[in-house]
Amino acid sequence: MIKAIVFDLDNTLIPWLEQFDQITKDSLKQCNLPNDDNTFHNFQNAMKSYESTHIRFKKVEMSKYFAEYMKLPVPDDFLDIWTTNLYDAIPDQLNEDLISLLEYLSKKYKLFVTTNWFTDQQVARLDNYGILKYFEKVYGCDIYDRKPYSEMMELILKDYDFKEIVYVGDSYPIDVKFAMNLNIFAYYITKTDKKRSVKFKVISDVCELRKYL
Repeated sequence: MIKAIVFDLDNTLIPWLEQFDQITKDSLKQCNLPNDDNTFHNFQNAMKSYESTHIRFKKVEMSKYFAEYMKLPVPDDFLDIWTTNLYDAIPDQLNEDLISLLEYLSKKYKLFVTTNWFTDQQVARLDNYGILKYFEKVYGCDIYDRKPYSEMMELILKDYDFKEIVYVGDSYPIDVKFAMNLNIFAYYITKTDKKRSVKFKVISDVCELRKYL
């Protein structure tokens, strides 16, 4: 019997939109750094490099890493500035179907969020989007080991058996394999991936969960 649902955040609960990238460029400008397309592309590569080599994220450490990678005078407080600016990285329109889904699910199950990003920023985004109240806890990778390392889920598993949890996410390697490695059934949000398995179910939108849960 399912008792809890664990959600990824970006592109699962809150879509990531291209215009949010402008917030990053504005944050670079706010720190007196170049914010042209080439610099932004270099910044994205620095972000990917940091993600690939660090299990937990630390703001000052990440700012120093960006400075070294990009060969730019990135200040130590850049991550504080950038993540605060990203509090408003939410769609202009509230997704009423999502609200209806979370109202429905929260009456039947305990809901959690796991995210490979800073907890304070993601909590603020969930709050600004009007959906934080539906979740018991948000697990971020500045406090816990990032996905696909198992620490976040193992903490939830202290209160639930793996058969009592389902996981919902949009990334196969980070979300779906993360769940399957712990024998947890996953709902994989994708419109393009053709993978199929008895260990997960493909859905095209998070709101499809109402059909199954």
